[in-house]
Amino acid sequence: MRSSRILATMLVVAVASGRLAQAGGPLVYADDGSIVKWPTTGGRINVVLRLDQGGLGTLNNSQANALVANVISVWNNVSQSTVNLTISPTPLSQDVTSASYQMFLGSSTIHGFNPVIYDVDGQIVDLYFGGNRGNTVLGYANSLFYVDADGHPAPGDFVEGQMVLNGRFLDGNSLSPNDEVAPSEFEGVIVHELGHMLGLDHSQINVTDPTNDSQPTMFPYFQKGTIGMRTLKIDDIGWVSYLYPSAQYSTSFGSISGQVVERVLATDHGFQGINVIARRVGGGRIEAVSCVSGYVYRAGYGSLDRAGRYFLPGVPSGDYTVEIERIYQGFTNGSSVGPLDPPVGFPGIAGAEYYNGARESAFDNKLERTNVAVATGNETTEINIVLNTQTPVADVTRWLLYR
Repeated sequence: MRSSRILATMLVVAVASGRLAQAGGPLVYADDGSIVKWPTTGGRINVVLRLDQGGLGTLNNSQANALVANVISVWNNVSQSTVNLTISPTPLSQDVTSASYQMFLGSSTIHGFNPVIYDVDGQIVDLYFGGNRGNTVLGYANSLFYVDADGHPAPGDFVEGQMVLNGRFLDGNSLSPNDEVAPSEFEGVIVHELGHMLGLDHSQINVTDPTNDSQPTMFPYFQKGTIGMRTLKIDDIGWVSYLYPSAQYSTSFGSISGQVVERVLATDHGFQGINVIARRVGGGRIEAVSCVSGYVYRAGYGSLDRAGRYFLPGVPSGDYTVEIERIYQGFTNGSSVGPLDPPVGFPGIAGAEYYNGARESAFDNKLERTNVAVATGNETTEINIVLNTQTPVADVTRWLLYR
């Protein structure tokens, strides 16, 4: 096998309005379905950050460092996880600028440390992504991993994390092309980017629900005026705990698994790219965990059975409804959700629907739902949803010709 290195880059894009919500999953997976993540050493995953020597917008170096220091505990305090983020007492060797950023970003060199770069005025983001992306991208993070001869992630571990934070949103200029963000809001951006560095993908739960103004941290778009991204939700906690479980994981959560299938004549085929959501009965809209079907499947590699499979980890005990929805079509490129980019649409007449228990079929009532019970320490399996792609036969008069 020929090995080299590749970057997995994810963005947070700034938007000033819109009310959207979402859920999580793994960012990187190999063709055999294994998830690429940080190695565990001494019972924990230890990710040490090396911070830039420069400023961030109007913030000086000490103030920028304080933003990062304020939020690493958000991930460290998940008791069901072994995540241990720390800050090195040794900073990067310089104030990283648009003239020197290539020394620290990219896949050509393994540094042996995890740089956090303060892009003081957004010029690094402009150069790295092209155009004027510094007006829309608050930050990005990536993790380095090895790829195989096909250019796909190879089974194994992350070897380095990299992060850039865009100070153009903290420059004090409310008349600039980009929105100004308060430092308390920007802390949520840092938490989000740390999630990517840990191996979490973007997520979506109920993107079409106008009543939901609470988002998990790993939602692709930032909303000005909220610090909600700074606080982990059930989905964020469930996924990071599944990737890096502590001894408390199995005594705190259960899980749900199954498959989204498209029925063609009498044959079921796994259908990839549909968002699956388990929502707690009687709970708030944010009390939910989700996964994109086929979340660890790559077309042409591995078992076709994985194409429609989903897994919902870190689910607190209780009763849940399980529903499906399409990924929002605007979530593409650095803001993509799940394994397909661009997102796939529903086939045929299919649309958002609920798991319907024994009545589940290609033409059942999409609004009927059967509750799914989750018990701590147990996986509730084979919660399969058949996409509504067939039209039921209309009622007709029947003549009893023979008896």
